[in-house]
Amino acid sequence: YYLFFSGSFSIRPTPVSALVCGAAAGICGGLFSIGGPVAVLYFLPAARSKESYVANLQLLFCITNLTNLFVRISKGIYTWELVPLTLVGVLGINLGKIAGLRVLARQLRLPVYATAGTLRRLAAAVEPGTRLIELQKEQEIAAMGVQPFATQHDAPDSCGFRITAGSRVIGFATDLGCVTPTVWEHLLGTHLTVLESNYEDSVLLNCGYPYYLKQRIRSEYGHLSNREAAGTVAELARRGTAHFVLAHLSRESNTPALAREGAEGALAAADLLPERDYRLWIAPRDCPGAMIRF
Repeated sequence: YYLFFSGSFSIRPTPVSALVCGAAAGICGGLFSIGGPVAVLYFLPAARSKESYVANLQLLFCITNLTNLFVRISKGIYTWELVPLTLVGVLGINLGKIAGLRVLARQLRLPVYATAGTLRRLAAAVEPGTRLIELQKEQEIAAMGVQPFATQHDAPDSCGFRITAGSRVIGFATDLGCVTPTVWEHLLGTHLTVLESNYEDSVLLNCGYPYYLKQRIRSEYGHLSNREAAGTVAELARRGTAHFVLAHLSRESNTPALAREGAEGALAAADLLPERDYRLWIAPRDCPGAMIRF
């Protein structure tokens, strides 16, 4: 739309245009499971703002997903026997996250550090008496200087960290849709950077995620792609950072090999060689990684 029609093509939000675009989206969705692009073509010029566009698109996908669910139920694909299991699974996931934090804080008697927005949501989830400490602009924690910085992501108070331990500086940035000037400022000059490399674009587009989720992940408030992470790593390496950990890899739309291939390709294009100019690790998804000494 932006490449070919922006400024010269507009769909007026009338009942007729909504019906036509909705029918076209439904046909494409039924035949090819890609009804989203037609809906986007309608909502982009029709919506008055980005917020209005996102809200309308989310409502549409919510309704269509519920419709698909009812169709699958009526066809016997999704049976009523599975409903309790689904609800228990969703409930278990959320309770597990809360319980894990409660147990960790209680057993180890650790304070919980978080930004103000995150603390407001944690207050009711942790054990009474747990020390909840707001992260300030910069403070000392366990003999390390910890400085949070804002990242651009669609979660409240999303942030990364610049950690100073003695003469070494570590940058930590995951959950970011793009590398903003603030992120650059806090990653430059680090000795080791932990950076999100969440998805491979071609894999994401062809994975089983619904269309709206793919668009969210690819947006500037979503996650960092392998290509974007690779370019960031190469630029940081040119400016002196020599140790990198690629983290937060998606299980559905990425692999460690793809993330490594992209980063090493960008580093090679900048005439940087492994071991001589940099060291690169991929953070495991399900277990602690190897100890890194630098």
